[in-house]
Amino acid sequence: AQPDVITVEERRILRPLLDASGPAVRAPAARAATGLDGTGTLVAVIDTGADFRHADLRKADGSTRIAAILDYANPRGTLHPELPGDGGGAIWLGPDIAATLAADAGGPTPATPVMELDFNGHGTHVTGIAASNGLATGNGLPTGRYVGIAPGAGLVVVQGTHDNATFTRS
Repeated sequence: AQPDVITVEERRILRPLLDASGPAVRAPAARAATGLDGTGTLVAVIDTGADFRHADLRKADGSTRIAAILDYANPRGTLHPELPGDGGGAIWLGPDIAATLAADAGGPTPATPVMELDFNGHGTHVTGIAASNGLATGNGLPTGRYVGIAPGAGLVVVQGTHDNATFTRS
């Protein structure tokens, strides 16, 4: 009879870093060969939300690249009644996000500040894989080290969680 286990390999610790995974799928080479970086497209990420304040999700001038946030952790309220939907979650658009970022920088508090938060960071990480521009690279590393697949893309963020990590249907 054949044994159920043929070999056992020693455990290897893997660290999936964006500066290695992007080149592994040839994203930088494709961007260089075509000149395409996602500019003019929207990438939607449905996860635990995204840190809309994160520099990797902004343009070089500091403005947001996020066109819209749909946040099921917060109630719809009265903001943007012109948009369709069943009222299952709060919606903020680019100007709402810009107003909150301006308030963070000392400007006036917007009437309806963005309340969306990515409590565990998973959605921000996934959004970074898709579209990080590398502006937030720190710890002594050069800016642009951690660049996502489509660094020029606009973003639509959907926080599909009602708590730290539970997804539900409405």
